[in-house]
Amino acid sequence: MKPISTLKFSLISFILVGCGFFLVATTEIKDPKVKYLDHHINKVTSQFINVDVNLMAHNPNAVGLKNVFVNYEVYTQGKRLIKGNDVAVTLKPKQDTTIKVPVQIRFKEVLAALGPLYKNLIGKKQNLSVEIRAIIYGKPTVYDESGEGSLFSFHLQENKIIKIPLPRNKIDELKQKAKKAFQKLF
Repeated sequence: MKPISTLKFSLISFILVGCGFFLVATTEIKDPKVKYLDHHINKVTSQFINVDVNLMAHNPNAVGLKNVFVNYEVYTQGKRLIKGNDVAVTLKPKQDTTIKVPVQIRFKEVLAALGPLYKNLIGKKQNLSVEIRAIIYGKPTVYDESGEGSLFSFHLQENKIIKIPLPRNKIDELKQKAKKAFQKLF
């Protein structure tokens, strides 16, 4: 085995430090913590509801994290209705970051996917219960003012059940669509 010269070793070390290797090698990194904050209903029509689900991600680290993403899925009665992928998030050093996850719930998809939900829609129910499953993941790049470098992969999941109001003035129209969708299922 041929020994590495001091000059080659110095050049390799300089390149690695310049790429953020030193930052990655000398920083203890903790997983960010994620929790549900709230949700806001933006638009309700006879076909869909647009909802923003807000999550809070706390970065406990002295360095920021880039290359972090959010996937989401919405379930009712244990069956997935909708999903979204790869909402990009940057977590700043030692700060909380609000992550807004846009969700569109389509009544037709709800009815087509869930025959049992039909009874809730034709009854006196005022709300539709849904579970939001947000998955935050990435192979983040750690950064501070001196450099950056890639680190570890992580995967966190936050689940929350929310109630979305059904527009009572449009329920008759929904009942007819639900009845047709239910008949197609069975």
